[in-house]
Amino acid sequence: MSDAFFARPILNSPYEVPGRHWKLNERGLPTGEIVESRRRAEFISPVPVTGRDRSQGGRLFDESAAEDQRHGPYRLINQVRDAVD
Repeated sequence: MSDAFFARPILNSPYEVPGRHWKLNERGLPTGEIVESRRRAEFISPVPVTGRDRSQGGRLFDESAAEDQRHGPYRLINQVRDAVD
């Protein structure tokens, strides 16, 4: 992460539609580059599987639950934003 991000992490006014955001890398960390647009709504939170599933050769995270979160309410939020714009 760059020093620019830490010096000024908030780019937008709380009273206006966001007009720019910090670009994130593939791990979700700020790159230090500012993008002149509103960031799409998305948040992926890995859902851990139970220890029993992991011990039986299962994955560490339940990918189907993460897929539901990726396309859940965020699709609707982005559709509303597009309609308002």
